[in-house]
Amino acid sequence: MANSRCANLREFRRLAGAVLLSAVGAALLGGCKGNSTAAAMVRREPVTAAPVSVPWAKGDVLHADPMSSDLWKSATIVALGAPANTEHTTLPCRAKLLVDSQHLYVAFISERADEPAGLDRDLVSLYLDNSREKDGREIVQLSAGPGGQITCNWIRAAVAAEPRPDGTPDLTHPVSMIPNWKVEGLVAAVGNGELDGKPAWTVVMAIPIDRLPLPFRTMPAMGARWKFNLMRTVMAEGDLLQANYSPVAVGAQAVSPYRMAELDIGNP
Repeated sequence: MANSRCANLREFRRLAGAVLLSAVGAALLGGCKGNSTAAAMVRREPVTAAPVSVPWAKGDVLHADPMSSDLWKSATIVALGAPANTEHTTLPCRAKLLVDSQHLYVAFISERADEPAGLDRDLVSLYLDNSREKDGREIVQLSAGPGGQITCNWIRAAVAAEPRPDGTPDLTHPVSMIPNWKVEGLVAAVGNGELDGKPAWTVVMAIPIDRLPLPFRTMPAMGARWKFNLMRTVMAEGDLLQANYSPVAVGAQAVSPYRMAELDIGNP
């Protein structure tokens, strides 16, 4: 079983073509040699996180400190927690969300380790399905690290993935990915500060919704309902650590669209 999982993951890495995502794939459910996450496997009843209502931004929130600026005080705040299949997780991470007529803004505030992780070792991501169907066949992943580089990966499936009868993700479900999709106007602003008195790094993503790949192009509007998840992944001493808003198995969001929560755009 482990050999067949590893063969599937090698194919997934070939399609993905992204260094950190390859590391994520290699740790799917602890099925490949060298990943210690398997030691912490737990069974939890699958529970999708509660819907999130996102208020409208008032001002230049991209260049405002998400921890101290008044421009972020109205934002919705969520905490990222342990994955669905392990109690091992990252250092604390919170996220704040705002929207305007063209952008979705997501600010992550992530506690640092004693030695700050490099760009290839600490990554925060938004997974979004605001396509017309919202059935998980089209997902866009926006990711950024402490260096400020932001990327867009387009995840696709011919048929929406479903969980196995026992609730675990079907790792054999075929998905493809178009990595590093160029999105005009997609930017991130990084900074440093504290989270509950501990050193932290921050990143604010400004996501131009009308410039995303075609299935996701729309304009934010009051009452719109999208599917989303927020995630932090960290490579630490050979182990892949993950935290997420809506609990999903480690590295399995691409084949677990049903584990995404609902994002509701509020009144301007």
